[in-house]
Amino acid sequence: MALQKYKITDKQSAATNHVFVLGQTKYINDNLSDEEAAVLFENGNPFIALNENYVEPEVKGTPSLLELLTPKH
Repeated sequence: MALQKYKITDKQSAATNHVFVLGQTKYINDNLSDEEAAVLFENGNPFIALNENYVEPEVKGTPSLLELLTPKH
């Protein structure tokens, strides 16, 4: 899955670096998942940054019983 919440700051330099993340050795490239990038970001990896254009998707919960039973006009 492509990165959404994070981005690679310098793809050319990062492409030659491999890291051990979540039990696997990986190259820092577009094949990283957001979960892997989050681990690298939290550990201070200089090639990973938050994507300032990322918008958290709105999560709607399950309607309550009252909402289901209330007639809509």
